[in-house]
Amino acid sequence: KTAYEIVSRDWSSDVCSSDLSPHTDSQPSPGGIRPSDRYPPRVSAASVVVQRRVEWSDTDASGIHHNTFIVRLAEAAEHALWRRVGLTDRENFVPRVRMEIDFLKPLRAGDLVEGEIAIAEMGRTSITFAFEARDRGEVVARAKIVGALVSGQTWRPMEWPPAVKELLLSAGPQRPELLSD
Repeated sequence: KTAYEIVSRDWSSDVCSSDLSPHTDSQPSPGGIRPSDRYPPRVSAASVVVQRRVEWSDTDASGIHHNTFIVRLAEAAEHALWRRVGLTDRENFVPRVRMEIDFLKPLRAGDLVEGEIAIAEMGRTSITFAFEARDRGEVVARAKIVGALVSGQTWRPMEWPPAVKELLLSAGPQRPELLSD
């Protein structure tokens, strides 16, 4: 198993440290996603599934997917989640402050991949997503993604508004975004 980790320290001093600590609850989400036994999603928290096809341009010279395909799939799933729960304002942003990805199996051009993202936990200013990519039901990658809510005016971390936090922690599974051939 190959692990790939990207660490950004831009906002790390202002991110709630509880979101960067391992979570020990082992309850899976209704969709069955279990991105990591260390960071399981909350059962009632918002989640969504998206499908994307691996394009030729997503592969490297060996014919398998480039690692950035999984990052883009996770971001597509996150964007779908924000849209599904109705949080599409452009006043505040949630940039990445940490990302851990385990690449488990290779993908090839033409594979139809399902990506599922779920909220694992929320801190004062941060949000932790659990992500899993599957090819024909087989897990090919797992990720833990931590973001921090920042003001679009100051680019400083800000606390989650209570109503938004409640929505995200209780919205449950959202309608999937599936491709049709």
